[in-house]
Amino acid sequence: MQEASKCAKCIVIVARKEVIPIIYQRIAHLEQDGVEICNIRYERISNASNVSYRAYPYWNQTERLLESEIDRHDVITFDIFDTLLVRNVQRPDDIFKIVEKRLENVGFKYKFKEMRDYSQSLAYEKYIYPTYSQIYSIMQELYGLSDEVADFIKQLELDTEREFADVRKTIQNMITYAYRAGKKVFLLSDMYLGKTEIEYILNKFGFNGVLDIYVSCDLKKRKWPEGDIFEWLKDKHGHENRYLHIGDSIGADIEKAEEHGVDAFYIMSAYDMMVHSSANKLLVNVQSLSDSIIIGMLCSHLFNNPFVLSETSGDIFIEDSYEYGYLAFGALVTGTVNWMMSELADQENIHIWFLSRDGYIFEKACQICQKYAGKQIPKIDYVLCSRRSASVAAIYNWKDIEYSLNFVPKELTNSAMLKYRFGLNTDLPTDVNNRERKQAAFELKNEILKNAERERIQYRKYLGKRYNDDEKIVIFDLVTSGTIPLAMEKILDRELDLYCVSGLKVSGYSVLDQLHNYSMYFGHDLKYAAAFHINKQLGNVESVLTSKDSMFICMDEECRPVFWNKEKSQRNIVQLELSHKGILDFVDKFYSLVGGSGTDHITAKLTDDCIGLFMDAGTADKRRIRENFGCSDYFSGGDVDVE
Repeated sequence: MQEASKCAKCIVIVARKEVIPIIYQRIAHLEQDGVEICNIRYERISNASNVSYRAYPYWNQTERLLESEIDRHDVITFDIFDTLLVRNVQRPDDIFKIVEKRLENVGFKYKFKEMRDYSQSLAYEKYIYPTYSQIYSIMQELYGLSDEVADFIKQLELDTEREFADVRKTIQNMITYAYRAGKKVFLLSDMYLGKTEIEYILNKFGFNGVLDIYVSCDLKKRKWPEGDIFEWLKDKHGHENRYLHIGDSIGADIEKAEEHGVDAFYIMSAYDMMVHSSANKLLVNVQSLSDSIIIGMLCSHLFNNPFVLSETSGDIFIEDSYEYGYLAFGALVTGTVNWMMSELADQENIHIWFLSRDGYIFEKACQICQKYAGKQIPKIDYVLCSRRSASVAAIYNWKDIEYSLNFVPKELTNSAMLKYRFGLNTDLPTDVNNRERKQAAFELKNEILKNAERERIQYRKYLGKRYNDDEKIVIFDLVTSGTIPLAMEKILDRELDLYCVSGLKVSGYSVLDQLHNYSMYFGHDLKYAAAFHINKQLGNVESVLTSKDSMFICMDEECRPVFWNKEKSQRNIVQLELSHKGILDFVDKFYSLVGGSGTDHITAKLTDDCIGLFMDAGTADKRRIRENFGCSDYFSGGDVDVE
């Protein structure tokens, strides 16, 4: 893009019409540099030119319609990849990139994907229907690989295909339905993986050889472009039978089948369902291999059932709190952990403090990362902290009291202010609420300072047990103006590093400039913070990314934690726990696929796009999911719900 902005006069997007608006959004900013963007007919493109996904004819396909088609045919064949199986990557050849990453981790110096692509192209020229072994024989000869190395890589690629594959359970159920209806059922695929390799993948899902598999590389016949595999199929099983082929490729599975007298039923791939649905906006900011895996995971979850959007004409709706956590927040939490581990990988003696309550789920996610890492990650701890505990313990003098007064909500009475903001639980003057606010605080200055000192001593005892003096403490906060980390620096009398998802630059309130701060979204530049979904819906985000515990107040005289004595700090703890399970299942699946070190960065804007789409009222409100979440805020007076 940088090169294009300097030298290109025009960019022509050549792609399917439904994909063109997605590509346009990725590069639209180049128009500011005078680059014209058009389609192949030299027509200007805009976001408004997007094809209406709701009018797409595929949404007329239903599970019942497929069952009726199976009922009236004798021989049923199913395509395998993208029909029966879905890969947890955006593009199939991203599997080669993942294998390349895994090989790099064991010291393999070559560019595997380039080697693999070139070897495959030569194999198709030489054999027309190459087998998996033939592709690797060519690669071994081209690049001088030993038998041992070639066999290792060959098995690694197959294992990676297996690990990244999920079965589409609806299609698996259709296979069972056809069997029970007495039909002859087979799998039919154009693929370099033969029957043996495909059985190895399918065994993961319990097929265990129950299906006969017809593959182009074994039969030397194929669906595309000749279609002769359909003629072979009829010759083998009898021309008197009625045949139905089910697959995702309009050309190979539908048109070629029908050309050769085989009825066909179109099943859209999970990726194409994303392209044609309200989720297509998630494809705009896919930039890295990790992004591809995130998209693959979302596709596998959202579109495992190829008929799931038939009733909604392509619109996606959240079904429950588990899905709300998995879809809206899984990518954000995973991306944050991945970013922090990458940023801190080369630093020594790091100790990350995930502050309660917003750090709860991120600390759990780090534990999952550690489980799969295969190497040491920074020391992590979940540390009790709140605006209440930090702000009171950081008061040393009247100047600190005056500073705190600047941020007291106008609706708080003086008595509520002294209780919730300064920790005074003693008897107050009966006329305290009739005083000017600053005067009321000044008259009780000594009591405020005495209480602050007591709380600071006890809080230091608690914190002191959690680190060594030679450790570099990193504080994680979700979205912050910096007030808590700055207060923690004052309490501990040492510099800390702040890592956050996003900074909150509020005039007269933010103190981020006084800290060593690092933001996943912006680095140090908060100029565009307001444009991001996480800041627009901060209350909703925090109501999910929080622990179920009440707010921490302070440590008592015996250094035991004191929590706000409120019967219900969360609106619905059962639903909160379900959303947390969804988030952590997403994190676990990602790291189980890529390992604890991840692959590369997860684009922050993609994680924010997930928040924007899945927290949107149109997506989450059909079943009133968002109403399950809300946490009470003691610091604001105890009666304010954050929603």
